[in-house]
Amino acid sequence: MTGARANVGVRLAEQVLDTQFWADFTNLYASPALGQQWVETLGATTAQRYNRTGDDWNITFSYRMDLSRDLSGYGIGPHTDTDFKWVTTLYYLPGTAKHSGVGTAIMKSRSGKLQKAGTKHMNWGPDWKIDFRAPFIPNSVLAFAPCWHSWHGVPKVKDKVQRDTLQGFIVSSKRTEKFPCGSA
Repeated sequence: MTGARANVGVRLAEQVLDTQFWADFTNLYASPALGQQWVETLGATTAQRYNRTGDDWNITFSYRMDLSRDLSGYGIGPHTDTDFKWVTTLYYLPGTAKHSGVGTAIMKSRSGKLQKAGTKHMNWGPDWKIDFRAPFIPNSVLAFAPCWHSWHGVPKVKDKVQRDTLQGFIVSSKRTEKFPCGSA
């Protein structure tokens, strides 16, 4: 990761925090039911990870949410997310659509690079072809299931902007290997 990332917790200390709102929000948006719905919605990829045998195979999910603030100069290289993550959700929280072009990029490796395990961040370069850029606009979300080629990242943000994002991660109690994206 490069660039600046603010510590939102410090800023919150200066403000009145509506704890009831955030408790209600978490109960709704990070609920086990919504997490399971995301796993099922992205079943073309997630269903492959259920193909296990053995008496000890038992998996539980939890939905973790992190509020992040990325500042001008922030960027993160192409990566596919860890084996513990089954679904990644990025809820964008801008006040306006003025900086719609600073959303997360979804890309392909021109050389066919795969990331079967782990989540090593790669360097930007000519191997990466951006296929889609999620618009950083109010009331939008980007969701995907990590897999061998679920490459995403944020090219260095040059605009003078803060990217407030609620990052959600549906994680498993056990590490399960990723599979090819969307194939059975």
